[in-house]
Amino acid sequence: MKLDAPRFHAAVLLLALAGSGCVASNAGIAAARDTVHRRSGLRVAGDESGDAARARKEILSRPLTADAAARLALLNSADVHAALAEVGVARAGLVTALRLPNPEVELAANFHPGEDSVDLDLDATIDVLDLLLVPLRASAATDDLDAAALEAASAVLGIAFRAKVAFFEYQAAEQMLELRKTVLYATSQSADLAGKLLEAGNVPELDALTERALFEESRIALTRAEERARAARERVNVALGLYGKEATAWRASDRLADPDAFEAPQLEPRALEASLQLAALRKRYAASAGRANLGWANGLLPRVGAGVGAEREDGEWGYGPRVAISVPLFYQGQGAVAAADAARAAAESRHAAVATTVRATARSLTFRLRAARESALFYKRTLLPLRDRILEESLRQYNAMNLPPFQVLSAKRDQVEAAEDYVELVREYWITRAQAELLMAGGLPEMRDEPFPSEGSGGEAGEESTGEEGH
Repeated sequence: MKLDAPRFHAAVLLLALAGSGCVASNAGIAAARDTVHRRSGLRVAGDESGDAARARKEILSRPLTADAAARLALLNSADVHAALAEVGVARAGLVTALRLPNPEVELAANFHPGEDSVDLDLDATIDVLDLLLVPLRASAATDDLDAAALEAASAVLGIAFRAKVAFFEYQAAEQMLELRKTVLYATSQSADLAGKLLEAGNVPELDALTERALFEESRIALTRAEERARAARERVNVALGLYGKEATAWRASDRLADPDAFEAPQLEPRALEASLQLAALRKRYAASAGRANLGWANGLLPRVGAGVGAEREDGEWGYGPRVAISVPLFYQGQGAVAAADAARAAAESRHAAVATTVRATARSLTFRLRAARESALFYKRTLLPLRDRILEESLRQYNAMNLPPFQVLSAKRDQVEAAEDYVELVREYWITRAQAELLMAGGLPEMRDEPFPSEGSGGEAGEESTGEEGH
C-alpha cells in the first residue's frame, strides 16, 4: 500500500485533486483481511452478509472442531468488526491529509455619503504552503494507515487463535468431567462395600470411614468438574460470539487428539520476522518521523496565500494578483515537532520491548511444546499401560482371593488419575501449539504463568522419548 518514493509526490498531488474520493472505502481493511488470510489461511467476514450467514450456519450444523471454531470466530465475533473498524479511523486521517486547502474569499464594500456609487473589493486566495505540504501529510497518514491495518490483522489473528484455545480447554474439561464421573462411581462402590463389610464386622471402622471420605471428596470434585466444563463452554461462546439457542445447541467433536509430530524449528527468528506488531511499530515510527518533518516545514516556512483580487471604484473594475504572507516570528512549530519526536521515541522503545517479549515467548513456547509432547508420549506409551496392567493384575489377584477389594478399587482410582494427568498434558500440548502457530503467523500470544502440568514426570518423559527416538 506504500507508494514508490520516486513517484510519491506527484501521485499525492494528483490524488489530492480528486479529493477524498481517491481513498477507497475499504482502504486498509482489505489489506488487513488479506494479511490474515495469507498468514493463517482463514478468511475474515466482509460485507457479504449473506455468504457469511451461510458459512456460519454450515459450521454450526456440524460437530465443532478447533479449526471450525477459529473460522466461526472470524465470521461472527463482534471483536473482529471492532478491530477492522479501527482501521477506518486511520483511513479518515488519510482523507484529511489529502485535502486541498479551502480558498479564502474576502469582500469589502465602501459607501460614500451623498453618492450613489459603492466601491467593492473582492479577494480570493489559497494557502500555497498548505497545498505544497500535502505530500508530507499524506506520507505520514499512509504510514499510519499501514500500521492500523497491521495492528488490526494482529488483533484478528489473536481472536481466531483464542477461539481455538478456548475450544481445546472445553474439550479437556469435558474429558475431565467424564473421568470424574468414573472416579465417583469407583469410590461409591468402594464406600458401599466398606459399609457392608463394617456391618459384617470384617473391616475396622477406620477403613470404612476412609472409603466414605474418598467418596464424599469425589462428589465435590465432580461438582467442580461440572462447573469448569460449563465455564469452559461459556468461554467458547464468548470467543465465537454466540448466545441464546446457538450457545446451547452446538456440539463439540471428539475428544482431544493425541499429540502429533508438529515442530516449530527456529521459532524465535521466525517470530521476529513475522511479527505484525513489530511491523506496525516500524510504520508508527516512520509516521512520527514524517510528522516531525512536517512540523519543521510548517514552522520555518512562511505561510503564503496567493490568489486574485478585483476592485470596483467609480464604476470601473480593476483586477490583479494578491499575495499574503504570514511570517513565523513567534512560533516555529516547536510543539508539533516535539510531539512527533516524542511519539517517534515511544515507538522505538515499544519496538524494543515487543521484540524482547517476542523472543521470550518464542523460547518459552519452544520448551513447553517439546515438554508437553514428550510428557504426553511418556504417559501414553509407559504410564497408562502400566496402570492398566496394575488394574488387570489386581483383578486377577482379587479373583484368586489374594487381594482385598479395596485395593482393586484403589488401582482403578490410580488408573483414572493417570488418565486425568494425561488429559492435562494433551490439553497443554494443543494450547501451546496454537500459541506457537499464532506466533509464527505474526501474532503475539500472552505468556502463561501457570506451571507446567505433571512437572514431576518431565525427566522420565524426556528419557523415554529420547530412548525411543534413538532407535
